[in-house]
Amino acid sequence: MTYVYDNYVFHYIVENGICYLCMSDEPNKHRVPYAFLNEMKEQFLAKYGLDAAQRAIAFSFNESFSSVIEDRMNYYNAGGSADNIDTVKNQIDEVKG
Repeated sequence: MTYVYDNYVFHYIVENGICYLCMSDEPNKHRVPYAFLNEMKEQFLAKYGLDAAQRAIAFSFNESFSSVIEDRMNYYNAGGSADNIDTVKNQIDEVKG
């Protein structure tokens, strides 16, 4: 789901009682935030498993998982490399020009 508040757009996925949430400032772009959230969900569950994730106390995985989040945020914020459709559109526009 997506929730818009002022100039911010909050995207979230709730699955198995776990909420994965990110914020963006681009109201018309949903592919990149949801790609990011799905990758975070997959990596988080692969590293900790569903049982440990559901039993964890708040912030217990911050230290061990924050570097993964930072790496993926940098990747998805880098631009076209994370959004294949926008990359192809830009390439088409370049060819047209």
